[in-house]
Amino acid sequence: MPRTRTDIPARDTPEAKARRQPKRDLSRLDAEAKKRRDLVEMVGFFAFRDSWKSRLAEALTHCSGRKVSPAQVLSWSSGARPVPADLMPALEDVAYYEARSLRSMASILDGLSAPDRLRPEPEPEPEAKPAPAPQVPGSPEWDAHIEAVTAELMECDDPTE
Repeated sequence: MPRTRTDIPARDTPEAKARRQPKRDLSRLDAEAKKRRDLVEMVGFFAFRDSWKSRLAEALTHCSGRKVSPAQVLSWSSGARPVPADLMPALEDVAYYEARSLRSMASILDGLSAPDRLRPEPEPEPEAKPAPAPQVPGSPEWDAHIEAVTAELMECDDPTE
């Protein structure tokens, strides 16, 4: 059957793939809002991988005590709306608890992958939650905190060591 709609690109072409990509327009966001948006994307992707927007919305709802929908997370990610500054403490809580959960799962997988191999003792979990991040986005302290959170999320033990 021949194609009748010439305004829609053919399936599996580069034009069709580009059409399916989410539209991102960050031009309306100031530097502070862009940093908050980047942090939302990093925490969401590293903590939840697939379906991160809906899972992050659930986690933010739980940690903030207010309803956050996947559509809101999508609008933050696309740049259509800025991430509310008052949600940043909840986002930091999500990052903290998900990182802790991932470390725990990694430890279990390490034990299952080669139980007879000698492994160094895991570092003890911190007893208390670290001090809250500075609440002044754009300040040098805030930038340092974002870099530290990013570094912690991107840490990966080399399995060949």
